[in-house]
Amino acid sequence: MANMHIGIVGMGTVGSALAHGFNKVGHKVSVHDKKLATSIEDILDADIAYVCVGTPSAEDGACDTTAVHGLATQTRQPPTSPHQLR
Repeated sequence: MANMHIGIVGMGTVGSALAHGFNKVGHKVSVHDKKLATSIEDILDADIAYVCVGTPSAEDGACDTTAVHGLATQTRQPPTSPHQLR
C-alpha cells in the first residue's frame, strides 16, 4: 500500500482515533482543530481529508450540520462532484 497524505479536521474521539491509526500504518497525517493552534490550510494539500466535526441531533432527530458547512466555506473550494458537500 502506498503511503498517503491524510488530512483530518476535528481531533475529538473520532479524529484522534483516525490520526492514530493512519500514523501507525505509516501514512503522513495533518490535522486541523479549532482547539489547536492549526489552520485549515494545514490539510488542504492532503490526498484525502476526513471531516470529524460534531453534528449534534435536534429533538426532531435532524443533524445540525453547521460545523460541516462552516468548514466547506473555510476551504473556499467549491464541490466538484455530487459526492462532495453541496
